[in-house]
Parts: sequence; C-alpha cells; structure tokens
Amino acid sequence: GPESNQSGAITPFGKQTISYVDTALRNFGTTTPLNATATSGLTVSFASQTLNVCTIQDLNQVRAIAPGTCTIIASQDGNGAYRAANPTVTQSFQVVVPGGLPSFATTTLPAPTRGVNYQQTIVVTGGAPGYSFTISAGSLPVGLTLNPSGNLSGVVRSTGPADFTVQVTDQAGQQATQRYQFTIISPIFTFTPATLPGGKVGVAYASTTVAAAGGIEPYRYTVTGGTLPAGLTLSSAGVLAGTPTAAGLSPVTIT
Repeated sequence: GPESNQSGAITPFGKQTISYVDTALRNFGTTTPLNATATSGLTVSFASQTLNVCTIQDLNQVRAIAPGTCTIIASQDGNGAYRAANPTVTQSFQVVVPGGLPSFATTTLPAPTRGVNYQQTIVVTGGAPGYSFTISAGSLPVGLTLNPSGNLSGVVRSTGPADFTVQVTDQAGQQATQRYQFTIISPIFTFTPATLPGGKVGVAYASTTVAAAGGIEPYRYTVTGGTLPAGLTLSSAGVLAGTPTAAGLSPVTIT
C-alpha cells in the first residue's frame, strides 16, 4: 500500500527565571512575608540556609528566631511545561534585636548582714525581654540563692568577702555579665540580762537563762573570761544554775 507519514508534535520545556530581591532588616521574634516571582507564573518556594537564625513558615513566611545573618534560597522546580529555574536566587539580610544587647542596671549590691533576711532584685534593661539569670563565676555566700528571674534572697550564714558574677541571657540568646563584690556585715550581739543576780552560799541559785540576739540561732554559750563562782555551771543553752559554795566577787565573760 502507499506509505503514510505520521508526525508527532513535541512541546519543548520552557525556561524560567526567578525575580527575588530582599535585603530588609527583620526584627527578632517577627514573622514576615517573602515575595518572589517566576517568569513562568509558577509559585516560588523558599528555604532557609541559616536555621539557627531564621526558619520558613507557611511556605512563604520567614520567622526571625535569633540575631544574625538570615540567608534564604528562592527556587522553582518546574512542571510539565517549564524546566526548573536555573539559577536559584539567594538573598541575605540581618535579623536584629531592637533593644540591642542586654545591660545590667544593677551594677552593685548592698552587703548583707549575717543572720538577717536579705532580698534584692537584679535589674537588666535592653535586649529581648524574658531574661534568665545564673551564676557564671565565683559563688554566692552560704544561705543566699539566685533564682532565674534575678531575685537574690536568703539569710547569710557565712562571713567575710563575697565575689561572684551573674550572667543574664535574653530571649534572643544574647548574654551579658556583671561582677558583684561585698563584705558580709557581722552583726552586733546583745545579751539579756546585762547583769546577773547575786547568789548566797549554800542557797540554790535562782536559775537564770542568758539570751543572745543579733546572730543566727541556735546559740551556744560558753564562759570565755574569768570563772563562775564555785558550785555554779553554765549550760550550752545559756542556763546558769547550781548552789554557790564560796563567797566573793566573780567577774565572768560569757560568749
């Protein structure tokens, strides 16, 4: 039979390019749209190359999660009519914290008095609020604690100098430190009674309790100067009792 010729139409893949320009600063903690177009009219895809600084949400939104350089790649994979866009387009921009770096407003702390309740709040300004406080060097005096909100509290049970450094971290991961130094104030003890009642030889002494104030309970009492009259004793709880066996003046120091 006669030859017949059959020809098929071949539709070539079209080329496409991407238009994407984005250098605007982003503020930490914000989510903003990304805008790019392809000559094919197809939807452009976005990906972050710096996931520690920014992430992609809802396909075309960028979330600024930390200060630094955010790098975004815009691409289009093509379809039956268009080849993948080549090249892809990369744009970088800065993520900044509007408040800048955190800074300590509390640069010194008052010295605590041993045995007295202590309460101070360390104040920080700037940065991204939502601060967390820790001790990064040195150590707090025994009895004091620092909570993550910057409250320093407790009853100091040690003496002498204190030297420690507080570190603050804001929500953006930015950090600052402040060193604090003070010398713990030793309290002035007071005793009651200030003088002790007299006694009589051979007669039971009226039991008397020496009471101290100004320190940290419990107290322990001892005779550190002079001697008690014969027949009298002082307990560690401060109770003076017994029956004197000799007359005379007996100067005594109790600590």
